[in-house]
Amino acid sequence: EIKRIRLGDNSINPGGSGWPIASATGIIGLVPSTAGNYFYGINPFTADRAPTKFNPGDGVDGTAVVNYPADSRSNKGAYANQYNKYFSANMDLQSVSVVDTTTNTWVEDIPMGGTVYTVWESPAGKLYAVLSNNQVKVINPATNTVEKTISVPCTNADSTSTATFSQDLNYPYYFVPCITD
Repeated sequence: EIKRIRLGDNSINPGGSGWPIASATGIIGLVPSTAGNYFYGINPFTADRAPTKFNPGDGVDGTAVVNYPADSRSNKGAYANQYNKYFSANMDLQSVSVVDTTTNTWVEDIPMGGTVYTVWESPAGKLYAVLSNNQVKVINPATNTVEKTISVPCTNADSTSTATFSQDLNYPYYFVPCITD
């Protein structure tokens, strides 16, 4: 079950007990939408578990994405709200799945050529897929295509897993930590 989190005063589970994410559907992480009252639940530790769309007003358990690829190990994704899309990192399939958030249905996979750890949206609306092979792939959410591949100069292989962005549009930098360096 997923328990409630009251964010206004950081009170976990008013009227309940325990950690807020103990779902029967195996959700261990949440990716909140920036445009609606829903989020996708993820579990990168289980190979055969699709992201689950959860709307707090609809009940306790969410609904798995329809037709999502098997054996994917879905991890943290990003939204392209203007296109009603969620882009989910698939660690085992070395791809990013495109999900139609209106119908909660898998649309297609975008091949990445390496293990995709996470997907992030920049302030400019582009999506950045962070790969284990010290690469970041820039995805155009309008066309579901990779526009650019950026090499990250980390010393050790498999040392990138996340990214963050400057919120100042005058300085549009992204930052990728080299975890094991």
